Amino acid sequence: DNGDYFVQIRDLYGKGGDDYPYRLFATEATPDFRLTFSQDRLWMGQGNRTPLHVVATRLNGYNGEIVLDLQGLPKGVSTLVNPVIPAGRNDVFLVLNADMGASIQVQPFRLVGRATIDKRRIVHEAQALETTQRDNNTTNTPRELPTIGVTEPLDMVLGLSMEKIALSPGESREVVVKITCKAGFNAKIPIAVLGVPGGVTVTVNPPEIPEKQNEAKIVIKAEGNAPLGEFVF
Repeated sequence: DNGDYFVQIRDLYGKGGDDYPYRLFATEATPDFRLTFSQDRLWMGQGNRTPLHVVATRLNGYNGEIVLDLQGLPKGVSTLVNPVIPAGRNDVFLVLNADMGASIQVQPFRLVGRATIDKRRIVHEAQALETTQRDNNTTNTPRELPTIGVTEPLDMVLGLSMEKIALSPGESREVVVKITCKAGFNAKIPIAVLGVPGGVTVTVNPPEIPEKQNEAKIVIKAEGNAPLGEFVF
């Protein structure tokens, strides 16, 4: 719209001033997207998995599918789920799996998103963020070189009694969380369930696996307003 606008610009680290010159271009608003992910350093043991939370910021009305491409993964590391942010969704949890024979190494990786918008092929590289908390405030700092590392098998491996759960609104399922530990590893293990959509509740009982025990139970329930679709948690 016509009118006067005030523009305030800082760099990615929040800095600004007379020593930070910028060029500002005004163009017609077109549908687009931006991608970020919050783990800039991923670590996983051979035979284990780790989640990667990818967030899409949708711009100017774009609501379609975004296809993701992880580049530079170590040999033996792959994604267990289709790397796509579905239409209408703003995030996805990718699950990375390291085979028992995965290469033990640390190396940089890239995450790229692709979409076709109004017959235009759009490609954007995701921005890695380091998340820190101080005095109950969360800060996301951009990182330029995200890395992924594979180590020898961990002291503990987590598993579920079922990996695909089909629920209708109002239904619930009980899932057993089991751990396999190396000899001598007896610590208590807190449990967190990530990626559950709105309208789905999760009860963890107990909220941690006690010392010297190897399982707990979670109950997943779809409320009447639960969205239809497939979700990764």
